[in-house]
Amino acid sequence: MINLLPPDIKKDYIYARKNNIIRKWIFISLIGFAGLIIITTYGIILFKTSSNNDQQQIVSLQNKLNKENINKTNSQIKNFTNTFSLVTKVLGQEILFSKLITAIGSAMPSGTALTGLSINNTSTGINLTANATSYTTATQIQVNLSDPTKNLFKNIDIISINNNGTSSVNNKYPFTVSLRALFNNNNQFLLINQGKKS
Repeated sequence: MINLLPPDIKKDYIYARKNNIIRKWIFISLIGFAGLIIITTYGIILFKTSSNNDQQQIVSLQNKLNKENINKTNSQIKNFTNTFSLVTKVLGQEILFSKLITAIGSAMPSGTALTGLSINNTSTGINLTANATSYTTATQIQVNLSDPTKNLFKNIDIISINNNGTSSVNNKYPFTVSLRALFNNNNQFLLINQGKKS
């Protein structure tokens, strides 16, 4: 097809087409720019709102920690400390009778028989009763149990020695002795001292 239009009109058509293309790009650019402004504004508003909410939560949590948790934590620590002290005290007074009786039995002199063992309220010592064949043998119990090499007791006293005569068991042990023994400071028969060297 031959274009017979005059050159001025041709130029007008060419510029008209270029103007349409430029208008389209300007319109698209304006829409894109408006979209960027909207997205940026929304992002800034969202960021500020989120930042304000976070700041309020931080202040609220700090106030809550200051009011509740410090006092509560201190109270829990105090309760734990008291409980631990109580457990330590109870374990410190718990006596292992199996080891104690074995140690006393091995220290008893020949011609004696341990008949009783009782602990008092303070748990610092025990009361012992034993039968013996003679007065000398009865006193030997105190000597053997207070021997420092055996590390049984720091002090042991004879409370009484009685001669029961014929009323004793099979007349073999006519003497009955009562003793009071105090444990060493590093009492090896306390549960808490197990594993420590005497």
